[in-house]
Amino acid sequence: MEDLLEMLEYIQPKTEEEINEHFEILKQLAKKRGNYYGMSKDSLPNELIPYLLDFEERQWIKFYGDDRRGITIPDDLRDWHTPDEAVEHVIEEMEEAYLTGDYEKALGSRWHPNFNFPSNELSNEYYRLRSQAFDNSARKLVSEQKALDYFLNNESIRGTRMNRFSEQLEKDVVKVASEEIKLITDFNDMKDYFDTHAFFCGISKHSYRPEIKVVTATRLVLAALCEATEPKDIAYILSYTGGSWTGLNSKYKIVYPSNWDFNRVFDELSTPEAMAVIESEMQRLQRLNTHKRS
Repeated sequence: MEDLLEMLEYIQPKTEEEINEHFEILKQLAKKRGNYYGMSKDSLPNELIPYLLDFEERQWIKFYGDDRRGITIPDDLRDWHTPDEAVEHVIEEMEEAYLTGDYEKALGSRWHPNFNFPSNELSNEYYRLRSQAFDNSARKLVSEQKALDYFLNNESIRGTRMNRFSEQLEKDVVKVASEEIKLITDFNDMKDYFDTHAFFCGISKHSYRPEIKVVTATRLVLAALCEATEPKDIAYILSYTGGSWTGLNSKYKIVYPSNWDFNRVFDELSTPEAMAVIESEMQRLQRLNTHKRS
């Protein structure tokens, strides 16, 4: 009986005005959901179902899936957000999170609504504005001196401890870096510090390759470091950062432990033992590349 009623709804005559009005409802629904590629037919309001075949006939939608349960609207018919409009939605959630003390979300470390755009340029502009909004939230947290206490006293928001600076030489370089970091109180300056500095953590005896680490810090970590003045707090915060490796010939200013500098690194790499290992490693890589090309 229900199937019969649904079929009757499909075949009921509809005016062009009604069809246009209901297609506008569908477009606004897609916009509200961020204009993702498609929507499930089951997720649509009942009032739209009888109009889907009319939309398809006019090439306003396409069905997809073997059961035709998914629908998508062509890009040229969508009602797109501008980057500014989309960011307004994010800022609303961000400000609400800040007011409730959920600073992790307010600084962009947790899920926020996302949006599709008709071009990469608009998408990139949205991400730029969104990042700017989260940075503003971090600056506010620092100005109110809430970041360090929030980080240290909320285990669930710190993430996974990486032990990135666990060996003695790595701990030594953190001591040196701490002397610089503890003097930085501005969020922008702290962000710039980690964008431009890397940390020398030793030389691998296996390959004699300098181990130089670039730290990837979240906004919450950067904000907490802006308030931290004790070396133990700085070291603890840094243990929750991600990172990657880089080389000596890079864009970064290298921070060395005490009693280390570029000249000592060069001397360590110039010993007969080191040169033999480096030569062997270069030959190994050459064989590997030759094998890949063949």
